[in-house]
Amino acid sequence: IGIIGLGDMGAMYAERFSLAGWNVVGADREDKYVETKARFANNLFEVLPTGHHVSRVADYIIYSVEAENIGNIVKRYGPSTKVGAIVGGQTSCKAPEIAAFEENVPSDVDIISLHSLHGPKVDTTGQPVVL
Repeated sequence: IGIIGLGDMGAMYAERFSLAGWNVVGADREDKYVETKARFANNLFEVLPTGHHVSRVADYIIYSVEAENIGNIVKRYGPSTKVGAIVGGQTSCKAPEIAAFEENVPSDVDIISLHSLHGPKVDTTGQPVVL
């Protein structure tokens, strides 16, 4: 699993998926790579330098970025998506997110988006996630 955007929600899911036994890689802003890598040094998931790195190795890539930034971020990293991968977003506004994926990821990539109906400070046990 790859996560692009290691803010509160992205980091929470990177940690939860890792604890559940999944191999997780993630990236945040390129200009904050060293700081981000140090921040998560004791976690089970690996921080990579850029979203391009995440997109090239992950089978399922979750874009966990602000809704107003989803178009620009997918435009930047979407073309690097691994052949046959699945992409999804964590934004609450799905129309712009899906449009960004349809315009910027390779045609052999599937789109399966999601939205958590809880925040990052909530115990995720039993919390709904919409696919």
